[in-house]
Amino acid sequence: MRIGIDGTSLCLPNHCGIKNYSENLLLNLARLDTKNDYFIFVPRRYEKIKARNFTFLVFGNQTPFFKRQLSLNSLVKRLNLDVFHYLEPFGAITLNHPKIVTTVHDINLAVIYPTFKSFRYFFKRLYASLTRYFVVNKTREFIFVSETIYNEFLSHFKKEPWDVNENIIYEGVAKKFKPGSKKNSHASHILTMGDFSPRKNVETVLYAYNQLPIKVKSSYPLKIIASTKESAKNFEKMAKLFKIAKFVKIVINIPDTRLRELYQKALVFIYPSLYEGFGLPILEAMASGTVVITSEFGAMQEVAGEAAILVNPRDPNQITKSIIKITSQKAFGFRLKTLAAKRVTNFTWEKTAKKTLEVYQKV
Repeated sequence: MRIGIDGTSLCLPNHCGIKNYSENLLLNLARLDTKNDYFIFVPRRYEKIKARNFTFLVFGNQTPFFKRQLSLNSLVKRLNLDVFHYLEPFGAITLNHPKIVTTVHDINLAVIYPTFKSFRYFFKRLYASLTRYFVVNKTREFIFVSETIYNEFLSHFKKEPWDVNENIIYEGVAKKFKPGSKKNSHASHILTMGDFSPRKNVETVLYAYNQLPIKVKSSYPLKIIASTKESAKNFEKMAKLFKIAKFVKIVINIPDTRLRELYQKALVFIYPSLYEGFGLPILEAMASGTVVITSEFGAMQEVAGEAAILVNPRDPNQITKSIIKITSQKAFGFRLKTLAAKRVTNFTWEKTAKKTLEVYQKV
């Protein structure tokens, strides 16, 4: 087969779920499949993945916003591809290929791009909505990253159901995320993360952290991983409003080595998101030997199962009580870590790549 893949998400400037998915899927396809030829279309030079049967093609030199829209269709036609894969459902409205595969991560654009934030997010939402309309209607086969998104997609687009076993392909957790050494096993902080969107619910985490006894806050400062300088400034303002700035440290767009260390050293990772298509950080924290507190509904519950503390993400009191329980009951935390270590074995990028290749073959 000659397989084309829209690799736009590989070149995103900040770490995020879709970039993580794209890199890990392609890395594992390169390890798994040496027979088929892959052509990856990217907006700029990309050299992280090197394999004999992988060719990276840079879009034309037009204005960046229009690169994919103006160049992709002609490039795809020229290469006579058997299958074309969008790694997210936002593509070129001019692309007409009979065998398109599209991965769907989220549906609710109103939550992902809050229009009240700025005109920039309004424009992104409008662009995503327009391009998604064309991609969805031209797609031959879909891949859904969770059953939650599968059901939401069917409801939103009024589509006939696909085979759940074939079309729901979970993401994986990279092998680099693993528990730290016993010598450095002492927890030093509480960890959470957020970005530009209110759906990450960092404000509730700050509220919950503020309610902790001073002894706990002194022993375990709150570290927040921010994806951009803009989101970091927002979190700083929130911490000042709660008068806990001296206990809060914000880190921006960190490399994976630093992220792994932060997971390993955390007493608990708090991820009470209001909306996720999958929730990959839950698995990364679990694989790193860290107790996880996350939302009791949607994809977060689906991914975490019984291996995390599930809370109402809008109730800071539940989060506060859960943190206190972890600090006071070591056996409780140990039990969750044991369940988590078993849980993460169900999610591997090798499985993701293998099932994705099966979809290509089916199409």
